Amino acid sequence: MRKALSWPARLIAINAGEDGSVVVGKMLDKATYAFGYNAQAGEYRDLTSQGVIDPMTHDVAYQSLLLDHRRLLHGRIVEAIELLFAEQLPEWIDRLAHHAVRAGDDLASTWAA
Repeated sequence: MRKALSWPARLIAINAGEDGSVVVGKMLDKATYAFGYNAQAGEYRDLTSQGVIDPMTHDVAYQSLLLDHRRLLHGRIVEAIELLFAEQLPEWIDRLAHHAVRAGDDLASTWAA
């Protein structure tokens, strides 16, 4: 998921006059989804607390997904975390368990233990 979002984030950074690769690299170094680059302010922050990511909009979009699509999304997030952070999985165990349980398949028994 984060890898898929790296291209739009790179473009936003470039449009703001920054090095897109550097900005995306710093964003990927953080374990929280809300950490990012606020191009308007020119700083790295928790974008939810700044109002860049609106929790209500996020929740409404998520709730509008069919249950099967939610499960698929969570399964893909588990796969992405395993791939992108293979060397750091202990740091991601809570997120892996969260998404694995919501994926509703055999992943839950692996990561929720």
